[in-house]
Amino acid sequence: MMKVERIGPMCVWIGCIYFLLVNFVYAEKPSDEDALQGLTEGKVVWDVTVSSPARLLFLMQVIEETYDDLVRQNIKPDMYLRFMGVC
Repeated sequence: MMKVERIGPMCVWIGCIYFLLVNFVYAEKPSDEDALQGLTEGKVVWDVTVSSPARLLFLMQVIEETYDDLVRQNIKPDMYLRFMGVC
């Protein structure tokens, strides 16, 4: 009898998490129209100073997403990356 009572609330939690994740994944990206109004070129300097490969991968994904977002909004990306080693 105890196992049956635990399954109900667990299914509700799993359903809620699924609902939130599906909405998050399929949500439209926000528009930066107001902030980018009048711009034709986006100049960005990235200071890449990380000590672990996982953090570097995450930062590179952020850089790629930023580049794609600028292109999506008809802004020409002009990006410079500065890599610094960390001991």
